[in-house]
Amino acid sequence: MSQSSLESDRLARSFAASLLQALGLAAVAAAGVTGCGANVVFGEPGEEGGGGSTSDGGGGFGAGVPTGGGGDGQGGSVVVTCDEPPPEGTLTYACFFKDNGVCPAAESEVTYSELADQLEWDYCDEFCCDSQWISGPPCGPDPAAPNECCYWVPINYESSCMGRPFTVEGTARTAGLIGRDDWACAGAAGDPCASLDAKARALLAQAYAESALMEHASVASFARFILDLLSMGAPASLVRDAQRALADEIRHAELSFGLAARYAGHPVGPTALDVDDAPAGRRDPVRVLADTVREGCVGETVAALLAARAAEVAVDPEVKAALTEIAADEARHAELAWRTVAWALGAGDPALRSAIEEAFATATATAPSAPCADGVDWTVLRAHGQLDAAESRAVVESALRDVVGACRRALTTPAPATISTAASAC
Repeated sequence: MSQSSLESDRLARSFAASLLQALGLAAVAAAGVTGCGANVVFGEPGEEGGGGSTSDGGGGFGAGVPTGGGGDGQGGSVVVTCDEPPPEGTLTYACFFKDNGVCPAAESEVTYSELADQLEWDYCDEFCCDSQWISGPPCGPDPAAPNECCYWVPINYESSCMGRPFTVEGTARTAGLIGRDDWACAGAAGDPCASLDAKARALLAQAYAESALMEHASVASFARFILDLLSMGAPASLVRDAQRALADEIRHAELSFGLAARYAGHPVGPTALDVDDAPAGRRDPVRVLADTVREGCVGETVAALLAARAAEVAVDPEVKAALTEIAADEARHAELAWRTVAWALGAGDPALRSAIEEAFATATATAPSAPCADGVDWTVLRAHGQLDAAESRAVVESALRDVVGACRRALTTPAPATISTAASAC
């Protein structure tokens, strides 16, 4: 095992122990932390356990009646009609070139493989990944497409982010960047970056600006979360800590914009945040709890450990101080999400329990992409708080296995009534 994996495991197990204790589950901490295998996917959709394409013939959409062709689907062309299209937004149209002038059957392995090349994609920026993958049997081929093999394909789509994103209709939103200095903490006196070349400074400025925009958007996410808690009748302890978390995110944005400006050499701040079409009014508690699992229990747990590891490797004192503060706050935000889920489980509502369990079973987390450091020594970037791809992946793997997996098992095993939601006294 690499040194980075060992260090990631150490951080994760320490965090899991403190989190289990905060949830009133310290008695099962040892068993939970050393257990194997969280039922949370790490990696790309389509890998084992990742909810990727299958052809198990489960029926439903796309299981139409062949109207032509024959054989095993590898050589003959068939046309399958879609009787009941799925809801809008889960159906897409994809094509690939014909081989020898014929199209394979919709449910053949060839079709799945070819369509997967078109549809299974993963785009990651600093914090979020957007993924879509085949979720059921396609319909086709389309007889109206003479030169290609075209199919209607049901897909699943997910945007997974580090931390708590501000999402609208499943897509994470952030503001843009402009030159302003009213969202940045003042940097240290003098020029602490004098020893860095222009390319290293530009990479660091971009990395911290992207982080800052996510922290800025998290303010909106927590504002919505506070309304969600109030609408669900949550206890004062959860609402109070959500309010504190909102203030933390403002501080995180200021720290990150300050670091971005420090490396860029000029003021950096956010544009106005687009909140058009954001949910208004009371949201369905089932949706709230599912989002809390994905964005809080998973996303903020991962974010806390990534920040903690980055703080450990950082040498620059201002960066180390900022990341240490952010890591501690994100750990509390993750704890808030877990306590919220514990409170909901304690209500004894089967629909909420089902939503929570399903969210844990389908949640994903992908290591954030590292800056493209071509021509820059990674030891320099690391000294300024950046993790390379291998180290980020090790942190995420440890977070999912040793924290999310352990705490999920512990949380859903004991009687919900034994779990405390109060983390602070009046």
